[in-house]
Amino acid sequence: MILRYSLLRHKPGIFKTMTGLSVALFDELVWDLEQAYAQATVARRERPGRTRAVGAGHPCSLSARDEFLLTVIWLRHYFTQEGWDEAGPGTQSSACAGRRVGLS
Repeated sequence: MILRYSLLRHKPGIFKTMTGLSVALFDELVWDLEQAYAQATVARRERPGRTRAVGAGHPCSLSARDEFLLTVIWLRHYFTQEGWDEAGPGTQSSACAGRRVGLS
């Protein structure tokens, strides 16, 4: 399954599980961030000392909304090394062993 907003917005339970946000709250977040994201993209593309010309390279196939969605999902589910350290000694190796036998 390709994770796209257009598919997940029709499944609010799965959307909430994956992002921790309701579809409506995510829409508000995107609305708040879109303009700043667009400005940052223009600034990044027009920065001095850029090696490639604007438009060079492979175009991104994701919309800004889909990029935000995947970022929120990644941030929600990615467990940092710091998190493993806080969980206590042996937790990470135990979790990896559980994955190997299909417990997680």
